[in-house]
Amino acid sequence: MGPELKLEVGADIPLAHAIAREIIHSGPANETFIERATEGFADFGGFPLRIAEFFRDESRGQCVQNR
Repeated sequence: MGPELKLEVGADIPLAHAIAREIIHSGPANETFIERATEGFADFGGFPLRIAEFFRDESRGQCVQNR
């Protein structure tokens, strides 16, 4: 059996944001499906990028204001 990803309670949200960031950033998002199956995606689109930036800077001891 292969290695398992063991998450702490509450860690699934940052993981979901990281996955969403990568999908949005690298471009394989299925735009047709997203338009048909979601609401408010345009508002969400930049959120994973801002969250990733916040955690990157927070880990260096810096807090980033909303841009």
